[in-house]
Amino acid sequence: MCDIPLEHQKIKLFKKKDHISAINIFKENVKLLPEYSFVYHSLGYAYMKTKQYDLALINYLKSLEINNPYDPDNFNARRMIKKINRHLLKSR
Repeated sequence: MCDIPLEHQKIKLFKKKDHISAINIFKENVKLLPEYSFVYHSLGYAYMKTKQYDLALINYLKSLEINNPYDPDNFNARRMIKKINRHLLKSR
């Protein structure tokens, strides 16, 4: 795996439960590393934590589009997409 820019800041923000600031860092990682599925997965997770399910879904779907060499089936993204769809169905 490559060195992830801003990774240490992200971890600190998640520990503080500052998900909004973490989202901004994940957006920067997406700009810096758009070819890596994990940056979209992380951004999707942060959006989930802030209940921004539509944005979370977009990022998890993008994560699926990109081959993840560490998780070729992208099981976690698929699991989170199912969870998001359940949230979206309940809210309608």
